[in-house]
Amino acid sequence: GCLASSMDSIWVDDCLSISYVSANDFSLSPNPFADIVTMQFGITSDNVVSVYNLQGQLVHRENTTGSVARISLVELPIGVYTIQVVSESGVVTKKIQKAE
Repeated sequence: GCLASSMDSIWVDDCLSISYVSANDFSLSPNPFADIVTMQFGITSDNVVSVYNLQGQLVHRENTTGSVARISLVELPIGVYTIQVVSESGVVTKKIQKAE
């Protein structure tokens, strides 16, 4: 038979893990919405807001700064979406619905 060996080192840094922000630290309104969603964050930070349709396709992405952000989603058709906010303190995901 064939004998061979190999060794690799893998380093894991716990500081690089993603934490999840408490729902109490994030709110959005109105839901359902017509064109604009207002988000309030528990802290002032830089955020990346991503909106996905039910097929998991990215339909909107926007960078925001501060403790309050207003996102215009006027281009989206009526339907249900997932909004994901990634900030320095973690990730939060919520369902939103666009109505007439």
